Amino acid sequence: MTRRYLFGPVTADFARENLEVHRESGHCLCFDAEGKTDLRIGPDDDWETICGRLPSGWQPDFAMLYLQYACIPRKLWSAPVPLIGLAGDWNLQWHGYRRLLPRCELVLTDAAGAEAGRREGVGHLEVANLFGCEKSFLEPAPEVERDIDILFVGNVHPAVQRERLRWLGRIARLGERWRVQIHSGVFGPAYRSLMRRARIVFNRSIRGECNLRAIESAAAGALLFQEAGNRERNKFFQSYAESFSKVYFPHLRIRNHFDRRKP
Repeated sequence: MTRRYLFGPVTADFARENLEVHRESGHCLCFDAEGKTDLRIGPDDDWETICGRLPSGWQPDFAMLYLQYACIPRKLWSAPVPLIGLAGDWNLQWHGYRRLLPRCELVLTDAAGAEAGRREGVGHLEVANLFGCEKSFLEPAPEVERDIDILFVGNVHPAVQRERLRWLGRIARLGERWRVQIHSGVFGPAYRSLMRRARIVFNRSIRGECNLRAIESAAAGALLFQEAGNRERNKFFQSYAESFSKVYFPHLRIRNHFDRRKP
């Protein structure tokens, strides 16, 4: 049986890009404080008020709380349904998460976040990828010239990405021989256009997670350069690499670049 659920608070763009299928099927209602998605839930709305705004005959089985960079309506914490917290970017928001996560029945985060939470005594954590590819990246797009040899787009703040900056300095020096571009603060269509022009996309995670750029690089048809010690990437890419080898090179024993050792 498919369950119904509330999801938020998120923007209308997030709801459209990530949850369109479940929303159209009636299984999911996205919410925000202004009612720009499917449902308005204000900061002080109680459960009775929220239920009065639901479609006739529609009741949620649980609520998924998108915790990162968000203010959860305070009375949702006492809602009579299970609460599932999505705890992205925990390394930047742990001061708040350590108080919020114990109030959820289940928490989904990355592998390092689950370990950090368990050390704090939060036992109901499960590892999940919270960075799925958005709908716009999966839609057909016209072929364009791949006129960027190496591309990076992302956060370059030294207080957050000090190790990444060291690598970007090395990447930048390759610009003497290759067409290298490094960008920050680019989103939406402009970001997708850059990714589709790239031959190689450089990416370095901050927590060893399979982040959004890793998935988007593959969707854009670029070659992903990622740190070898990434903890989660292999779960999503290794099975494809092995299948490719078996189909196209069945007579060869090919050792791919992924670490085959079990964790």
